[in-house]
Amino acid sequence: CKTCGTESRAFDPVLDLSLPLPPNASAPPTVEDCLSLYTAREDLDEYYCRNCKSHQPSTRKIFIFRNPKLLVIHLKRFKQVGTRRSKVQTDIAFDVDSTLNLRPFIHEDAPFHAPTQYRLVALVHHMGSLNGGHYVAN
Repeated sequence: CKTCGTESRAFDPVLDLSLPLPPNASAPPTVEDCLSLYTAREDLDEYYCRNCKSHQPSTRKIFIFRNPKLLVIHLKRFKQVGTRRSKVQTDIAFDVDSTLNLRPFIHEDAPFHAPTQYRLVALVHHMGSLNGGHYVAN
C-alpha cells in the first residue's frame, strides 16, 4: 500500500510462466527481457488494503519463490486492444546453445531446491493466424 506501507504476500503456484513481450522493442527481445517485464514493479490504482480498510494506490511485484526442476515458458503472442485481437509476430533472440539463468528473478529469501540454470530442450511454435493454424514441436 502506498498510503500506509503495508506489505502483503501471496503464493500462487504455477506450472508455467506466461511472459509478456516487450512492446515496441527496437531489437528482438530476449527471454530475460520478457522475464524482466513479467517481474517488474507494477502500479495498481485500486487495491484493497486490509490495514487502511479501503481501496488505495499500491504496487505489485512478482518474484519466483520456488524454482522448478523443469521450466515451461509461454510467450503471450496474442493481444487485445478494445474489441480488436491480433497475433504478436515479434521475434525472440535466444541462442539455443546457451542457458537461461533464473537467479535474478528469484526472491532473495527463496530456498534453492533446483538449479537456476536452464537449457532449451523443446520448443512449440504456432504457425498461422489468430483464427487458425498449427502447433509444431521442435
